[in-house]
Amino acid sequence: MNASIARFLAALIVVSLVLLVALHSSASSTTTAGEELNRSVDGPGHITYSTLNSSPHGAARENDEKKRDDIQNPFQSPSFDVCERLRRALRGNNNTTADFGEVYQQKKLLPSKSRLVFRILIPRVGVGLCNVRAYLLDNLVLAAIVGADVVLPDVHVLVKSCYFKQTNTTQRRKKSSTLSCFTKHSESIAKQLEGYFDVHHLRAEWKRFCPSMTLYHDRRSEGSRGPFLEELGSMAARQPFSEAIDVESTRSDQDAVENNVEKRINKIDTDIRRWLATQGRGGASAFVVNIRRFPIWDWSLPVVDASLGELRRAVGASLRSSQYIMRAAARVVEHLNALGEASGNGRRFCGAHLRSEPDIQHMASFANGTRLTDTYLEAVLAAGTKQCGLVYVAAGTKEHLDRFSALASAHNITLITMRSLIKSTTLLQETAGWSYSQKSVLEYEILAASHKFFGASVSSFSWNLAMRRYFARSTDTLPLHHIIRPLQSITYHDALSTLYFGTNRSHAIRSHEHRALQGMWP
Repeated sequence: MNASIARFLAALIVVSLVLLVALHSSASSTTTAGEELNRSVDGPGHITYSTLNSSPHGAARENDEKKRDDIQNPFQSPSFDVCERLRRALRGNNNTTADFGEVYQQKKLLPSKSRLVFRILIPRVGVGLCNVRAYLLDNLVLAAIVGADVVLPDVHVLVKSCYFKQTNTTQRRKKSSTLSCFTKHSESIAKQLEGYFDVHHLRAEWKRFCPSMTLYHDRRSEGSRGPFLEELGSMAARQPFSEAIDVESTRSDQDAVENNVEKRINKIDTDIRRWLATQGRGGASAFVVNIRRFPIWDWSLPVVDASLGELRRAVGASLRSSQYIMRAAARVVEHLNALGEASGNGRRFCGAHLRSEPDIQHMASFANGTRLTDTYLEAVLAAGTKQCGLVYVAAGTKEHLDRFSALASAHNITLITMRSLIKSTTLLQETAGWSYSQKSVLEYEILAASHKFFGASVSSFSWNLAMRRYFARSTDTLPLHHIIRPLQSITYHDALSTLYFGTNRSHAIRSHEHRALQGMWP
């Protein structure tokens, strides 16, 4: 009897051990799958892709995709105090960094508990997607280092289509060009900041960066979720647009005396005090000052301090593309990767920004479509069909896109454009009513996911992409000294991106290749 009991207990122990091993294996498998799924969730401004159930060859192509996956991995917001780091980096440790509002309250220029608010003004014409991005981030940084709230700008300029119209002049029978703009009919969201950027994410990030800062919308009619400045009604004292405060360049690397940050801030301070002195203390709870700051990428962060790279990436990642556009881009990128895999070249594609529209040709005649297509084709052929057998080309005129396609086809290279996707697939049906700038955001995200990217140095769009792709891999800014090559035919080159056709010396100080090194928010 005792022997039977002993055998029974022994068998029970063995069964229990087997069950424990099986449960542990199952838990490990579940954890691994869960972690894999978490990695596939869209992150700040990036498209990520689940490898679950996507292909039986997922493990085999892991190394091939590592570089692109690094670009697309979600960026985790930093734990350090962004506002304080910005103040120290731009104003130094010895300068007073007291908030303007607090100082004005002490000087009896503002009522106690009232707020100073900066309304961001941007040009009404001739401004593209990445210019708006630069204006917004540059002005948020300005507000952060002086302690002001912000009224986010309207983006009606992005709904406009502009072109240069040639006219004959009687004097010496010369031709001149004038910029003409018209507003295209588009969906209401195209008139809202949310039509292009994830404003909810922007607000959340800057609330963490600067807990005392509030980002307002001006009017509820813009369709935004608020908070709205109009809710304050008569409690807000607004500076007339005719009295807007112009903020001149703070690029101290270009002129250490005139562009000194403290000099510019003191000028803003003087102008604000002058206006506040005319308001009386009254009962207003917000005093809204119009800030007009037109140079882009206008802060100069020292490149020698490699730690500031993380700060630049944090500010840049706070302004990511709208989620509805990200979803459309993810579908296109998956389609392009599948085409690459079907061709035997792996799940990859290259990208090119063919910035050859008439407006840019008048601004920079060297960025013509023929020269760009020839240069891009040469770069694609140098990379080889295993890397660039499939190329997505953004922007460009029909004439130049057709030329590029014909040249590439002769070398067994397939070109894909938004126009060809709309004709041959149902992936982009929802874009029928989108504005040109909404489609620009879409192509921006598609190109961000490319294996290699080729762009034009004259384009802020191309520069934003190249810098975003760099900072997705590294926050060390020191190598940028060698990657960015001002005044050269190739102005930017690393393993991920190449930009062509730098400016001549007469425009050097204002050129993208000079300003991007220290001033661009990736």
